[in-house]
Amino acid sequence: EKEKEPLSVVTFSEMWPVYIESLKDADNKLSMVFPAIDSIFKGKMRALVGVILGYGGAKKSLYAQNVCYKNIVAGNRCLYSNMEMGLSTLTARFIDIATYGFANSLASQHLEKTYKSGTDISGSINNLLPYFTDKLLVSSNSNMTAKQYDELIAQITADRGRVDILIVDGMSMMGGTGTEMERVNEHSKALKELANEWNM
Repeated sequence: EKEKEPLSVVTFSEMWPVYIESLKDADNKLSMVFPAIDSIFKGKMRALVGVILGYGGAKKSLYAQNVCYKNIVAGNRCLYSNMEMGLSTLTARFIDIATYGFANSLASQHLEKTYKSGTDISGSINNLLPYFTDKLLVSSNSNMTAKQYDELIAQITADRGRVDILIVDGMSMMGGTGTEMERVNEHSKALKELANEWNM
Protein backbone atom coordinates (compact mmCIF):
# COMPACT_ATOMS: atom_id res chain seq x y z
CA GLU A 1 0.00 0.00 0.00
CA LYS A 2 1.18 3.54 -0.76
CA GLU A 3 2.81 5.38 2.11
CA LYS A 4 0.77 8.34 3.32
CA GLU A 5 2.34 11.69 2.56
CA PRO A 6 2.83 14.02 5.52
CA LEU A 7 0.08 16.64 5.80
CA SER A 8 1.25 20.03 4.62
CA VAL A 9 0.07 23.45 3.51
CA VAL A 10 1.60 26.19 1.36
CA THR A 11 1.25 29.95 1.54
CA PHE A 12 0.46 32.20 -1.39
CA SER A 13 4.09 33.31 -1.46
CA GLU A 14 5.00 29.67 -2.12
CA MET A 15 2.21 29.24 -4.67
CA TRP A 16 2.90 32.10 -7.04
CA PRO A 17 6.30 30.85 -8.33
CA VAL A 18 4.51 27.68 -9.47
CA TYR A 19 2.02 29.87 -11.33
CA ILE A 20 4.82 31.89 -12.98
CA GLU A 21 6.53 28.65 -13.99
CA SER A 22 3.27 27.49 -15.61
CA LEU A 23 3.25 30.56 -17.87
CA LYS A 24 6.53 29.71 -19.59
CA ASP A 25 6.20 28.75 -23.24
CA ALA A 26 8.07 25.49 -22.65
CA ASP A 27 5.27 24.44 -20.33
CA ASN A 28 2.47 25.47 -22.67
CA LYS A 29 3.09 23.66 -25.93
CA LEU A 30 1.41 20.34 -25.30
CA SER A 31 -1.24 19.26 -27.80
CA MET A 32 -4.15 16.84 -27.91
CA VAL A 33 -3.93 16.80 -31.76
CA PHE A 34 -7.28 18.46 -32.47
CA PRO A 35 -7.18 22.29 -32.61
CA ALA A 36 -10.64 22.59 -31.02
CA ILE A 37 -9.45 20.70 -27.93
CA ASP A 38 -6.14 22.58 -27.87
CA SER A 39 -7.97 25.93 -27.92
CA ILE A 40 -9.92 24.94 -24.81
CA PHE A 41 -6.76 24.17 -22.83
CA LYS A 42 -4.52 26.78 -24.52
CA GLY A 43 -1.66 24.32 -24.21
CA LYS A 44 -1.88 24.27 -20.42
CA MET A 45 -2.21 20.55 -19.94
CA ARG A 46 0.52 19.81 -17.46
CA ALA A 47 -0.54 18.01 -14.27
CA LEU A 48 -3.68 16.75 -16.03
CA VAL A 49 -4.78 13.19 -16.70
CA GLY A 50 -7.06 12.25 -19.57
CA VAL A 51 -8.68 8.85 -19.84
CA ILE A 52 -9.78 7.69 -23.28
CA LEU A 53 -12.45 4.99 -22.98
CA GLY A 54 -14.00 2.96 -25.76
CA TYR A 55 -14.70 -0.50 -27.02
CA GLY A 56 -12.01 -2.67 -28.60
CA GLY A 57 -11.15 -1.49 -32.10
CA ALA A 58 -12.31 2.10 -31.51
CA LYS A 59 -8.74 3.31 -32.34
CA LYS A 60 -7.94 4.58 -28.84
CA SER A 61 -4.31 3.50 -29.26
CA LEU A 62 -4.08 5.19 -32.65
CA TYR A 63 -5.27 8.45 -31.13
CA ALA A 64 -2.78 8.09 -28.25
CA GLN A 65 0.04 7.47 -30.74
CA ASN A 66 -0.93 10.60 -32.66
CA VAL A 67 -0.92 12.64 -29.44
CA CYS A 68 2.53 11.28 -28.71
CA TYR A 69 3.85 12.02 -32.21
CA LYS A 70 2.38 15.53 -32.42
CA ASN A 71 4.08 16.39 -29.16
CA ILE A 72 7.49 14.89 -29.95
CA VAL A 73 7.54 16.87 -33.21
CA ALA A 74 6.97 19.98 -31.05
CA GLY A 75 10.06 19.04 -29.02
CA ASN A 76 8.41 17.33 -26.06
CA ARG A 77 9.48 13.94 -24.71
CA CYS A 78 6.80 11.24 -24.65
CA LEU A 79 7.05 8.06 -22.62
CA TYR A 80 4.71 5.59 -24.30
CA SER A 81 3.83 2.61 -22.12
CA ASN A 82 2.89 -0.09 -24.59
CA MET A 83 1.15 -2.93 -22.81
CA GLU A 84 -1.21 -4.14 -25.54
CA MET A 85 0.43 -3.91 -28.96
CA GLY A 86 3.39 -5.80 -30.37
CA LEU A 87 6.50 -3.64 -30.80
CA SER A 88 6.63 -4.26 -34.55
CA THR A 89 3.00 -3.14 -34.95
CA LEU A 90 3.66 -0.05 -32.83
CA THR A 91 6.74 0.76 -34.95
CA ALA A 92 4.69 0.44 -38.14
CA ARG A 93 2.06 2.78 -36.67
CA PHE A 94 4.65 5.44 -35.88
CA ILE A 95 6.16 5.09 -39.37
CA ASP A 96 2.70 5.66 -40.87
CA ILE A 97 1.91 8.61 -38.61
CA ALA A 98 5.26 10.29 -39.31
CA THR A 99 4.94 9.75 -43.05
CA TYR A 100 1.29 10.22 -43.95
CA GLY A 101 -0.64 11.34 -40.91
CA PHE A 102 -3.35 10.12 -38.60
CA ALA A 103 -4.41 6.68 -39.84
CA ASN A 104 -2.84 5.96 -43.21
CA SER A 105 -0.87 2.70 -43.36
CA LEU A 106 0.68 3.23 -46.80
CA ALA A 107 4.24 3.86 -45.59
CA SER A 108 4.67 0.70 -43.53
CA GLN A 109 2.98 -1.37 -46.25
CA HIS A 110 5.33 0.12 -48.85
CA LEU A 111 8.37 -0.59 -46.66
CA GLU A 112 7.21 -4.17 -46.13
CA LYS A 113 6.79 -4.75 -49.89
CA THR A 114 10.15 -3.14 -50.59
CA TYR A 115 11.85 -5.29 -47.96
CA LYS A 116 10.20 -8.48 -49.24
CA SER A 117 11.36 -7.65 -52.78
CA GLY A 118 14.94 -7.88 -51.50
CA THR A 119 15.65 -4.15 -51.41
CA ASP A 120 17.49 -2.60 -48.47
CA ILE A 121 15.14 -0.31 -46.50
CA SER A 122 17.68 0.95 -43.94
CA GLY A 123 17.98 4.28 -45.80
CA SER A 124 14.24 4.85 -45.50
CA ILE A 125 14.31 4.00 -41.80
CA ASN A 126 17.32 6.29 -41.27
CA ASN A 127 15.35 9.13 -42.89
CA LEU A 128 12.67 8.70 -40.21
CA LEU A 129 15.03 8.70 -37.22
CA PRO A 130 15.34 12.53 -37.00
CA TYR A 131 11.56 12.74 -36.50
CA PHE A 132 11.82 10.76 -33.29
CA THR A 133 15.33 11.15 -31.73
CA ASP A 134 15.07 10.31 -28.04
CA LYS A 135 11.81 12.24 -27.69
CA LEU A 136 9.88 8.97 -28.19
CA LEU A 137 10.62 6.46 -25.46
CA VAL A 138 8.68 3.20 -25.41
CA SER A 139 8.33 0.86 -22.45
CA SER A 140 6.87 -2.57 -23.10
CA ASN A 141 6.91 -3.60 -19.44
CA SER A 142 3.54 -5.00 -18.41
CA ASN A 143 1.71 -4.74 -15.09
CA MET A 144 3.32 -1.36 -14.37
CA THR A 145 2.22 0.59 -11.31
CA ALA A 146 2.34 4.32 -10.68
CA LYS A 147 5.32 3.71 -8.38
CA GLN A 148 7.18 1.97 -11.20
CA TYR A 149 6.32 4.77 -13.62
CA ASP A 150 7.65 7.22 -11.04
CA GLU A 151 10.94 5.28 -10.87
CA LEU A 152 11.16 5.05 -14.67
CA ILE A 153 10.45 8.78 -15.12
CA ALA A 154 13.09 9.62 -12.50
CA GLN A 155 15.61 7.44 -14.37
CA ILE A 156 14.76 8.98 -17.76
CA THR A 157 14.88 12.51 -16.33
CA ALA A 158 18.34 11.87 -14.89
CA ASP A 159 19.62 10.19 -18.09
CA ARG A 160 17.92 12.15 -20.89
CA GLY A 161 15.95 15.08 -19.50
CA ARG A 162 12.37 15.96 -18.70
CA VAL A 163 9.46 13.67 -19.59
CA ASP A 164 6.57 15.82 -20.81
CA ILE A 165 3.91 13.20 -21.47
CA LEU A 166 3.21 9.71 -20.19
CA ILE A 167 0.79 7.67 -22.26
CA VAL A 168 -0.37 4.46 -20.64
CA ASP A 169 -1.80 2.34 -23.45
CA GLY A 170 -3.72 -0.29 -21.53
CA MET A 171 -4.44 1.23 -18.12
CA SER A 172 -6.60 -1.77 -17.25
CA MET A 173 -3.46 -3.89 -17.67
CA MET A 174 -1.55 -2.00 -14.98
CA GLY A 175 -0.69 -4.09 -11.93
CA GLY A 176 -2.80 -4.21 -8.80
CA THR A 177 -5.71 -6.06 -7.24
CA GLY A 178 -9.48 -5.76 -7.42
CA THR A 179 -11.85 -5.67 -10.36
CA GLU A 180 -10.87 -3.97 -13.60
CA MET A 181 -13.01 -0.93 -12.72
CA GLU A 182 -11.48 -0.71 -9.24
CA ARG A 183 -7.99 -0.88 -10.73
CA VAL A 184 -8.81 1.82 -13.31
CA ASN A 185 -10.13 4.11 -10.55
CA GLU A 186 -7.09 3.51 -8.39
CA HIS A 187 -4.66 3.90 -11.29
CA SER A 188 -6.21 7.12 -12.59
CA LYS A 189 -5.87 8.63 -9.09
CA ALA A 190 -2.25 7.47 -8.78
CA LEU A 191 -1.43 8.72 -12.29
CA LYS A 192 -2.94 12.12 -11.43
CA GLU A 193 -0.59 12.31 -8.44
CA LEU A 194 2.29 11.37 -10.74
CA ALA A 195 1.29 14.08 -13.24
CA ASN A 196 1.26 16.63 -10.43
CA GLU A 197 4.60 15.49 -9.08
CA TRP A 198 6.41 15.62 -12.43
CA ASN A 199 4.36 18.51 -13.92
CA MET A 200 3.65 16.51 -17.07
